[in-house]
Amino acid sequence: MEDRRRRPLHAYTHNWHANAALNLALKHFFAEGPENAFRRHAEAAACCRARAKELGLRLYAADEALCSPTVTALMVPDGWTWKEFDAALRAEGLAVGGSYGPLAGRVFRVGHMGSQADIGLVGKGMDVIAKVLKK
Repeated sequence: MEDRRRRPLHAYTHNWHANAALNLALKHFFAEGPENAFRRHAEAAACCRARAKELGLRLYAADEALCSPTVTALMVPDGWTWKEFDAALRAEGLAVGGSYGPLAGRVFRVGHMGSQADIGLVGKGMDVIAKVLKK
């Protein structure tokens, strides 16, 4: 019989950092309580979308019921290319996500998930977007 103690159990390296991060995230999630975490995400998303509309930005999903509580997809503002808009935001210290495939250059994404699902942080980010749009 073959001695299995001499062979590694797995032929790959474990992703211990991801496991540790997941454990920490779950610890925070359950300490906050699922209901509170879901409410915080919904409030941050609603704040982001309300501010975006005030700034004249259009939601990518025209029906707000289809929008995610963790990310808001917006159309690149008229008069801007994605490359110009992204560079202007980054010059002010804000990084948002672009899009891919047929939406590349047309849609950008503002994330508000996890620790970023904070109305204060969302407000600061939207203030940067407002400042760039005034240029």
